[in-house]
Amino acid sequence: MTEQLLFDAGQLKMIVIVAACVLVALAFLYGVIKKFSRMSWLGWQTTLLFAATLPLSFLPETQNGTLLFCLAAGGLLAVTALIFLIGAVLRTPFLALESGAGGRALNRILGGITGVFNIAVFAAIFGGLALVCAQPYNVEFLNVIYTHPVWTNFAAGHAFDLFLVFTFALFLRWGYRTGFLRMIVTLTVLALTVAAVFLSMYMTLQVPFLSAFAAQIAGAFPMNEIAAGWIGFGIVSFIVAFVFLLVIILIAFILNFLLKAAGKSHAFVVFDGILFSLVTCVVLFVCMIGFNFGVGFVAGGSFAPSLPDQMAEVGSAVTQSFAAVERVLTSSPLSAIFYTCNPLLLLI
Repeated sequence: MTEQLLFDAGQLKMIVIVAACVLVALAFLYGVIKKFSRMSWLGWQTTLLFAATLPLSFLPETQNGTLLFCLAAGGLLAVTALIFLIGAVLRTPFLALESGAGGRALNRILGGITGVFNIAVFAAIFGGLALVCAQPYNVEFLNVIYTHPVWTNFAAGHAFDLFLVFTFALFLRWGYRTGFLRMIVTLTVLALTVAAVFLSMYMTLQVPFLSAFAAQIAGAFPMNEIAAGWIGFGIVSFIVAFVFLLVIILIAFILNFLLKAAGKSHAFVVFDGILFSLVTCVVLFVCMIGFNFGVGFVAGGSFAPSLPDQMAEVGSAVTQSFAAVERVLTSSPLSAIFYTCNPLLLLI
């Protein structure tokens, strides 16, 4: 019965081909409507970034691992900034294509091509990542890919680097577009909102007239005393929090108005975007350093001796799982540099 429910290989292949064709057609149509000058160029930029960072994989080995890490990180940042700068410069002449009839046609054709290319690049990024992660598990139907010369000679050794540079480019792009001051405003409003919620609950309990009001509301509910108390507490806390939120909304409006006024200066926007891109870059590398260190610590089994005997098998399973993650992190040259030359290793 199971065999009847499953597609045979031929049917599955046809379904995949039809689905891919539909996806390509939709991507092309989206690009034609959106136009090249208005499209995201992240697919092209990721491809160029991946190609430009391939030489970083062949940095000479040195006993100073921190120096090698800094060279790879600095090279990745410099190449990413250069590619984004070139994209910003090229965007202006392509926007001019929208004025003429011939230019509009070319703009739409290039938009369709870009839409298809973006889909192809994203499929390669996440498909390659999935294949690298699944390879240790010997999935039988994937052996056709794993034994193909393209995979064995190139893709297997660079798939994770493609995902790495894509993630890096995505975060830097987000950092530039968000801007440092906008993020400060967002975090300020978020912090004020969280503080307002806790302050409203604190005031409901500590301010006499508010606590008396909550008790009065609770007395109006003919039910369990504890449940009625929670209802009264919740209603008064909500009212107080709502008043605070009205003030926060006013503050957010004023801050956004000032930010919008400052945003009229192109130089300020560029400086603000670059500043937050650098902050994002630092945060990203700090997170990567910490994550890689944690994976290496667990994969090395350093914690196993401290476990009780009852947890020995669990510890072994956890170590094996993190060892598989370690193999993924070291499967590509650039990622392997960031993993093996972790500056945090100098502290232990």
